[in-house]
Amino acid sequence: MIALPKSVDYTSEPMATMPDGTVNYLVSNTPINNSSFTPSSTIIVDLNNVAGGYLDPASLSIRYKYVAVSNTVPTAATTASLVAGIVGCPAYTPILRVDLLSSNAVVETINNYNTVATMLTNIGLSVSEKLGQQISLGYGGYEGDTMDNQLDCDGYVMKTYTGSTATQAATTSTNFISAPLIGLSLSNATKLVPLECNWRLQFTLDALANIGSSLTGDVALASYTITNFEVVYNQIQFPNFINQQIKMNPKIRIKTKSFAVGSQSIPASSSGTINLYYNLRYASIRSLFLICAPTSSAVSASKAMESIDVSTNNGSYQFSVGGVSYPQSVLSTINNKSGIMGELRRAMGSIYDRNNAMSIGSSEFIAVQNVATSITVPGKFYVGVNTMKLTEGEDYIFTGVSSTNSQINVIINTATATSYAVNAFLIASYDSLYEYDFLTKQLTYIQ
Repeated sequence: MIALPKSVDYTSEPMATMPDGTVNYLVSNTPINNSSFTPSSTIIVDLNNVAGGYLDPASLSIRYKYVAVSNTVPTAATTASLVAGIVGCPAYTPILRVDLLSSNAVVETINNYNTVATMLTNIGLSVSEKLGQQISLGYGGYEGDTMDNQLDCDGYVMKTYTGSTATQAATTSTNFISAPLIGLSLSNATKLVPLECNWRLQFTLDALANIGSSLTGDVALASYTITNFEVVYNQIQFPNFINQQIKMNPKIRIKTKSFAVGSQSIPASSSGTINLYYNLRYASIRSLFLICAPTSSAVSASKAMESIDVSTNNGSYQFSVGGVSYPQSVLSTINNKSGIMGELRRAMGSIYDRNNAMSIGSSEFIAVQNVATSITVPGKFYVGVNTMKLTEGEDYIFTGVSSTNSQINVIINTATATSYAVNAFLIASYDSLYEYDFLTKQLTYIQ
């Protein structure tokens, strides 16, 4: 018999229906430790940890209200236009670290979460997608916006102060955020996650100076306060006979992935070959990303929320894991800097994936250390490589290269000395597994 084309084969797919009694709830969990949060404080949220309830990872998000207040502008400082605002992706900028706990035991920690999340929005969302979510991601305020160019999808300018002979008053901005909790293993799980694992999320807020612009001359923030914080997700409740069938297997495994961050410093006046070593040990690393964050307030508005080319168009980048170089040929800023952009896209998956978009303008990608950036035009020179053994290998548990027995080495060659110190963040995307035992109520995180 000749096989029918799929488009007219009406018998190939089962017509299964959801069991009667299945219910989908939209759950909102609020902090257990306070109702108002300021920089450097911690927000603690317990999920709705009930037996028989399952979290839909694709629905996990955060919502909150914030009030940001700038400093006043003294007379002497207002001879030129000055800016007060929030850097990076404003929805994530206040969050320095995220801890995921199960039964009070730490499962994973993502340090510099705001750096990771800002990078993921820049290399995962197109300009049009950012503009479409402008109000919820914090790129626009409730005073309205023209939505006329790419400057409306990086950072948030509260006010631009123009030249004046008198002291200008502080400005206050009150906005509302609703953003997916990207990057976390809990939101990257490939199946529904049992809520009886007793999940807890802890969000540590960054220092006030890191939330606003750090560029010399810009107007710093005087205060930043978060209220009405919520963790929101869909909770699926199955009827008892389905739960009993699920628990016939005492242990279940759920594939997921997450991000880890290592940090090293590149001193000022560095040149030649720069070797950076990171102690990130994982069984399966999917991809690696390098962020070179400026430390000089003379040229950097966003610092850890942006990345510049430390070679100043005069060098190369390469990664090494277990003695194997990635990529095999160096990524040269001399021969073809656009090739680095191509590898960055490959690090996010298939280069042909229309959903694998970016919002990196040419002036942002060519950012170098001696040219000043701004809140709305940050440096976005991200260096990334794909380290997966098979890019389309989602049917396998672990598809990446292992760094279990060795450090990760980043090799930078530059013929031009660095003008100032740079914080070099290595971000590793890695495969992981949740293994949950229904009998002992214990969760094991395999990474």
